[in-house]
Amino acid sequence: MKYIGHILLSVLFIDTAQLMLKSTVNNMIIGFDNIISTARQLLLNPLFIIAFIFIGLSALIWLITISKVDLSYAYPMVAIGFVFVSIMSWLLFSESISPLRGFGIGTIVLGIILMSRS
Repeated sequence: MKYIGHILLSVLFIDTAQLMLKSTVNNMIIGFDNIISTARQLLLNPLFIIAFIFIGLSALIWLITISKVDLSYAYPMVAIGFVFVSIMSWLLFSESISPLRGFGIGTIVLGIILMSRS
């Protein structure tokens, strides 16, 4: 339980990066037929670059954390990301959360609570 903050910080960075990447590509026409143009657009987009910095920070924090914590404890905590991304996608991108998806999110939260007590 000592390193839960580190685990959550790593998850927050990676999930925020995913939301940033989604925001970046939302209004782009992406495909393999225009891959050079797509790559150029992405590499010149500050949000895209920041997202990859966040991915790197997440990986660094994760590596430090799993050097101190059992992977069998830390890895299931990554599931909190599913909850965070679902809620943020609903708020930021107006994605729907069906009752079944809501039930799944609740189940994940329950599982995380149970895992954190082990």
